[in-house]
Amino acid sequence: MNDTLTTAPEPAAVPPQLPGNLDLATYRVEDIAKGLQCSPRHVWRLVDRDLIPGKIRLGRLVRFSRRLVDEWIAGGCKPRRTVGR
Repeated sequence: MNDTLTTAPEPAAVPPQLPGNLDLATYRVEDIAKGLQCSPRHVWRLVDRDLIPGKIRLGRLVRFSRRLVDEWIAGGCKPRRTVGR
């Protein structure tokens, strides 16, 4: 006699599907650093201070809207105005 309980196997976790055009519409931190000719660490400092527009967060993945970053760079990388700062 078999005393073990049999249970149905749990369905495999399906990873979230990212849009196929995510790479075409966004920049990575490394891309911005290359465009600004600075280190990725400096870009992260700018991100921490909320100075780069268009941040998109997907879990731990951080990307930036290509259109908004391009406009920001074309405008001279001016600091963004935020309420309360």
